[in-house]
Amino acid sequence: MTHTPYRRLAWASAYGFLISVVLSLALPLVTLYAIELGASAALTGLLLTSGFILPTLASLAIGRWLDRVGSALGTRLGSLGFVLAPLAVVTLPSLSTLTIAHVLIGLSQVTSVIAVQRYVATISTSRERNFGWFATFVSIGQLLGPILLGIGLDLHDFRWLLLVTSGLGAVSLAATLAIPRRGDANAPSSPLDDAVRETTPLTTLWNTLRRRSAATTLAASFATLFALAVHQTFFPVYLELRDVPPTLLGFIMAMRGIASVGVRPFLATLTRLSGQHARLLAVAMIVTCIGLGAIPTSGHVAVLAFASFAIGAGTGIAQPLTMVMLSNLAAVGRHGAILGSRLTVNFIAMSTATLVMGALATTFGYAATFFVVTLIPLGAAIILANPGEASRASGRSHAS
Repeated sequence: MTHTPYRRLAWASAYGFLISVVLSLALPLVTLYAIELGASAALTGLLLTSGFILPTLASLAIGRWLDRVGSALGTRLGSLGFVLAPLAVVTLPSLSTLTIAHVLIGLSQVTSVIAVQRYVATISTSRERNFGWFATFVSIGQLLGPILLGIGLDLHDFRWLLLVTSGLGAVSLAATLAIPRRGDANAPSSPLDDAVRETTPLTTLWNTLRRRSAATTLAASFATLFALAVHQTFFPVYLELRDVPPTLLGFIMAMRGIASVGVRPFLATLTRLSGQHARLLAVAMIVTCIGLGAIPTSGHVAVLAFASFAIGAGTGIAQPLTMVMLSNLAAVGRHGAILGSRLTVNFIAMSTATLVMGALATTFGYAATFFVVTLIPLGAAIILANPGEASRASGRSHAS
């Protein structure tokens, strides 16, 4: 059966929604269940770190492998991991099993995310529209997951939530049957594709970074994930230090997700209005800067909610836009390597953010730290605003 581009986008968006819900449930459950099993804070931190190291190292190789075998197999293997990992913990509840399951979840995340993103890149020529809507449903899943987690913890135990997570993984596995096995593997190469198809994953990343257009976009992706990590991990602590009540804290944090969901369907329209991908990405970086910089200026709820909303709007544009810009640099069916590079950079950004923020906050305090962190998206915005760099990084306004 031949699927229209709209139907293919609908299936990809549904899959993105499902795996976002699964990950929003699975990752916090690892932490909570580790504590339930008696793990210390240090051991829990080590467990979480171990679950991200291997996926980070493997994402480049997985992306290149997906270029050979196609997106369908990648989404199915990723979903299968989401089914098996929670079941393993339910069957053999121990810290050893939990560690193995966390690594499996991380590998499944990398495989499924790269696979579905490269599939979205091949749906039609309107990548701005496709990635905008796909990212919208991912954001909705990220909003729904914590709500389900909270309700589940109130009404049931960890084993029940793990079974629900596995069941949602099974639903996502069923959704992958709509992704065709043909048409997105072994496509002709492009100049950038020839540059990244090297013998090792590290060579792939190095040759990608040597391309100014790709390096600039990856720098913006790094700044985006850095800002998101700061918001997710340190902003709640800052709000607690300002004696913000828990109810208001949840409302303020939710503003980021609301902004992301609200802005992403209009990515194609915003691209047309801006005229260039790089120009729009620079604006998104500046909006993110404004949000980060506004955090320490006032303890008023309205200001803090605005800061969270601005971070959500800026990163909500930047995340799908970097997918579009990098996809435009690779030939059809050869997106896995470059999208794998993006995922590697994103993992590094999230890991770096916690280390840098922790060190700066200890030395200078949280307020000064938020001002310092604004320099990262600001630097990306300055590079993107350079006329010569903008023309290189933008690629095509409408992907071919």
